[in-house]
Amino acid sequence: MALAQIEKQSSTTTILWTLIYAAMLALTLGQAVPPVISPAGRVEAAGDGDSLWIAAPGDAGSLRVLHRSGHADSAVLHLSRKLNGQLVPHGLAASHEQVWLVYSDQKVKSIEFVPPVGAEGPLYPDRTDVPLPEGVSLRCIAARGDDLWALVRVETADALHRIDASSPSYNGEDEGDQPVEVPEASDVEPHDSSTPNWVPYAAVDRLLHRTRRGWSVVALPDIRSGGELVYLVFHPQRSTPDLVVVVGASPEKIQHYYQPGGSDWQKTDHDLKNRGRVEAAMVGQHLVVAQQISEAASIQLRVILLRAGELHELGQITVGQPAEAWTLVDAGGLDRIGVLTWDDQRQFFLTQMDWSGNVTATAPLEIRRVTPWPAGINQTLLIFAVLIATLMMFLFWRRDESRIRPELPKPLVPADLARRAAAAVIDLSPAVLVTVVGLDVSPGELASLWPGHYLGAMADMAPWFFCAGVFVGHSMVTELFTARTLGKALVGLRVTDMRGNPPHLWQVLARNGMKILELIVFPLLVLPALAPYGNRLGDMAARTIVVMEVIEEKGSNSDPDEQ
Repeated sequence: MALAQIEKQSSTTTILWTLIYAAMLALTLGQAVPPVISPAGRVEAAGDGDSLWIAAPGDAGSLRVLHRSGHADSAVLHLSRKLNGQLVPHGLAASHEQVWLVYSDQKVKSIEFVPPVGAEGPLYPDRTDVPLPEGVSLRCIAARGDDLWALVRVETADALHRIDASSPSYNGEDEGDQPVEVPEASDVEPHDSSTPNWVPYAAVDRLLHRTRRGWSVVALPDIRSGGELVYLVFHPQRSTPDLVVVVGASPEKIQHYYQPGGSDWQKTDHDLKNRGRVEAAMVGQHLVVAQQISEAASIQLRVILLRAGELHELGQITVGQPAEAWTLVDAGGLDRIGVLTWDDQRQFFLTQMDWSGNVTATAPLEIRRVTPWPAGINQTLLIFAVLIATLMMFLFWRRDESRIRPELPKPLVPADLARRAAAAVIDLSPAVLVTVVGLDVSPGELASLWPGHYLGAMADMAPWFFCAGVFVGHSMVTELFTARTLGKALVGLRVTDMRGNPPHLWQVLARNGMKILELIVFPLLVLPALAPYGNRLGDMAARTIVVMEVIEEKGSNSDPDEQ
């Protein structure tokens, strides 16, 4: 397109920029939209008396982590985090205002609750923990303090050989014992199925304990539980978790395994006498069992206390709202025993019982988004970037196009948008590849860490900052020496000043530095389609232009208006 034709677009650029600015405001304020909880998928919940945590599937394959604190309104669930990934069944454990999540890819993450101070909202910093060993599937987890315990099903002979190679070195007798780490798969010789004594492998269970050094094997009682449901629960006076095994397809009996005083495992059997789904949880200092006794739309449960090796009926809980599913939790407060239910639209309800058997009415829980100041520092970064972008537009957007009209020698013309888009994708690809490989994050995780999309602390966004730094860094260095980036060189483009000369140092620094702003406020990427000469905001600030060469064929007739 000739320069005279390009200048005809300037009459509409102000209106179009208004649309871009509206999009930036919508992006900034989009966090005020109520959180989306998907009606499909499994819900997990865990409580420790101080906090109630819920992990529910969100939109677009995300995971929403909700939190109810004993320090706050008991009818409110705060949306603490929006994460990517799928949680494994029973992959949630809470302790001391922390929650641990185990994903289907064996990764482990923890989230901590920091109470609000003054008018500020609560904080929810998270960290990536030691992943589970390869070749296992999780059956259940339990946590106490900073320690995490996992009952896993070992799926292959090689995995069993690798895990058992660490040897059971922790039996709960001495808290100062240093457990032996489970070796990596590459550190242990594979199990040889060709040996004469080899027999077909049958899956077995192992109890693992995670400390600061990693996972170690803990001596496990002879459960022989097959595919029955198992719960890990922590008694406050024991150093290893108790195991509650639900026996039978329609449960009629539970088996309680525990280690008093670090001695050998002991076992008690208890006949529930009724059929129906069973769940177990440690509430305060007591083991509580809930059994569903009605299949009607209104869930009815019998609540049983296991104390001194005996079962004691506490009473019955009838949920006052139609519910799709339920789970037993330590709800905290005066009414400590909690039954969390939810309907098919993922509206959550909490019914509570005290130790005298008195039941409170079923109450709905309201989901609220955490105020992003200062917990969502990434939203702060996004808002700051929008303000800076607006200021830059007022400074560099010229109504008089003649003042910024390039005077390019033939055969240089402003680059077309298709080539510029292709060059940008090529330039961004090495940065994404280095980040994915070097920091072991998936492209989806990297996208979720983009400012304005991730509800978390600034430190958690390190992969995004690393990726953006690599992208800007390699672009700046190559343009400084060649006036081209890798992508521009491949598609035949280069950067010049407004007269077609190589850019100066300050111009390279300015146009590339502005790329950080454009990566954060991505509606700015539409600007080259609206500006008269296809300039980015960085080009306007640096007074540069991206050009390509157009060689006219000999004998071709040119339109005088395009000269």
